[in-house]
Amino acid sequence: MKPMSVNNDAVSTVVSAILILAVITTFITAINAYYIPSLAAEHEIKHMQEVHSSFTELAAKTGSDCSNAKVFIPLGDGGLPLMSSLSSSGTLTIEPEYGWVNVSLTGIHDAEKVVNGHTTIINITTVSDLIFTMKYMEAGNYTVKINNDNNNKTSIYIRSSNNKKVVVETTDNGSLSSHDVFKDWVMGDYFSMDVLNPAYGFSNMLDNAPQPFSLTFEGPYYIKYDCTEDYMNMSTGYFKYRASNNFWIDQELVYENGAVILKQGPDSIIRSLPFMTDDGTELDLCIFDIIGGKKKSVSGNGASTVNIKVENSSEYRYGNVQNTTVTITSKSPQAWETHLLGMTNIVSRNNNTVIAWINNKEVIITTSNIKIDIP
Repeated sequence: MKPMSVNNDAVSTVVSAILILAVITTFITAINAYYIPSLAAEHEIKHMQEVHSSFTELAAKTGSDCSNAKVFIPLGDGGLPLMSSLSSSGTLTIEPEYGWVNVSLTGIHDAEKVVNGHTTIINITTVSDLIFTMKYMEAGNYTVKINNDNNNKTSIYIRSSNNKKVVVETTDNGSLSSHDVFKDWVMGDYFSMDVLNPAYGFSNMLDNAPQPFSLTFEGPYYIKYDCTEDYMNMSTGYFKYRASNNFWIDQELVYENGAVILKQGPDSIIRSLPFMTDDGTELDLCIFDIIGGKKKSVSGNGASTVNIKVENSSEYRYGNVQNTTVTITSKSPQAWETHLLGMTNIVSRNNNTVIAWINNKEVIITTSNIKIDIP
């Protein structure tokens, strides 16, 4: 029998092929294990930065009192090139019901308010200015009552009969006096008058009213006054993006009361500051109440265009306030505590509620409704 022989060249070829296959397999494994996750994580980090930029843009537009605006928000990162199946995704949620800001003020001097329609101001001690102002005159009856009492009030009648005139009627403990102020007015003209003119008698009634008293308005007035205390309580709600990442940490970005907050687990930090400042003499507080549209949430890995509208903005000025207490209830209390500590060193936190005390400041409070619609 002929002895078997081994072809060394064939063996070498097989061994080489096996080694090359092993090297390729190792290389692909290394790419899948290290390079692609690292690259995908960087891609998701960049996407989170883009979402943060969108939320910062949204906050800036609500603070600029724009009437209508749109903000583009990418829900997912789109995945790596040739690997779209690795795309992250996200969810936008509007929650208008949770979150509040309460502002309590005591020892108030030189408070200023512009009222329109039915409004009551309480705890008044003195009134220094009371102006009836109508940008476009129209017929009607516009009253101011002391302690909501029909026997102690002043009424401004703008009559539209053939004898067009403005009449002021003052009722002092049931006793009526009448004064013709202006004749032959024209519909749509601007009109303003000083309600505290001594001729009308209402200023004397205010001087003799027991303190503190309330004033109930029907109509457009400007008032400057002192009072023992005032307060306002507004819901704020929040607008949130929650990421569902494949390689990077799942995080949340929240727009709440003018601030953009980054949340990761129980921790939170403000990334775009709210419109709340204290320059040493003046305390400015902007409070935004989110009003959601028909749709409360949307999810996916594409893009969403959010429509925002700022409505019903009002400003309240207090020339000097002895004590101001700001109470914020939020699901991001850590972020708000840190921010308020930058304004005052007297801050307390209990669960989701943060309270700050600020003394002897001029206080300006601006309130607005923010309507957010998601497709």
